[in-house]
Amino acid sequence: FIVSGEPTEPTYASDLKEWIGQIIKEHQLPFGKVKVEMVKEKKRADILFLDDSNNCVFLIEVKRPEEMEAPYDSKVMEQTVEYVEKYRPFIRHFATHNVNFLVLWDAVTLKKIDQFAITYIKELQEYFRKTDEIRDSFKRFLLWYTKFLEGEPPKPIDESIVEVLHNYIKGVVNTTPLVNELVSSYTDDPQFRTNFE
Repeated sequence: FIVSGEPTEPTYASDLKEWIGQIIKEHQLPFGKVKVEMVKEKKRADILFLDDSNNCVFLIEVKRPEEMEAPYDSKVMEQTVEYVEKYRPFIRHFATHNVNFLVLWDAVTLKKIDQFAITYIKELQEYFRKTDEIRDSFKRFLLWYTKFLEGEPPKPIDESIVEVLHNYIKGVVNTTPLVNELVSSYTDDPQFRTNFE
């Protein structure tokens, strides 16, 4: 589809909310509904997971991918914890998400539970090209999260780190012309191929 103008965090949050809603419905996950809440005073759009009684049980704070440290940033955490406070005592977990990865936090202890690679983009407008990958990554996360709520433990921390680093390396390789140039040289230049091998 053709998109005019620059997407904003609420644009992405709205799309993500739709994809999450579809995943919940397709896989009959134990969440009532999902909505985007616009907070007053020009604050960020959050994705709220509601139970059947309309209590918020999970929240995702969305940031731009340009904010590389956002999922761990202390200011982002402060802001998110303020939102979490509005939904006590029902909210159990929350996540901070900058399109590239998602970090799951415990809403009581505020400790990190796990982190998940989602995609790799440098700027928010690139997410339109990665919608399938983002949907697939969120499907994996939501299926895992459902099992986690049923008692499955989080991944060991080293596996989480490897997953995030692998995703960044893959993203850099896929968006850098150097790799295509090396493949082309290897294919077309016998001397280069010999030296490379």
